[in-house]
Amino acid sequence: FLEKTGESIAFTKKSYKNKQKIPNSAYTKWFDYDKINSPLKIRTRKPGDFFTVNKEGGRKKLKDDLIDRKMSRQQRDELPLLAEGSHVLWAFDLRISEAYKVTEDTKTILEVTRIKERHTKDE
Repeated sequence: FLEKTGESIAFTKKSYKNKQKIPNSAYTKWFDYDKINSPLKIRTRKPGDFFTVNKEGGRKKLKDDLIDRKMSRQQRDELPLLAEGSHVLWAFDLRISEAYKVTEDTKTILEVTRIKERHTKDE
């Protein structure tokens, strides 16, 4: 479904050194690789999707979060997500889950980068 947006996603696994600066970027996010237990999927929302919203493990339904943001149903249905099962790691352009954030205990990171495709005109 990323073909519609003209984007691709790059996944890079890297070692992480404590105190390493985490880049603040809309298009690149870092996650604690060792906290990921099953294959990740890029998809749109499904019933039961949720985020972890704080370090204590509190959860919020994705649906409730998107409604709180006053997103239309069409926007909610088209929003790309990076998810492990029902747990959303990243709702693109919105937020990432606290459960997968890099911490001082992180050894390996998963860098996920959205890449806008450039189309060249045929002349």
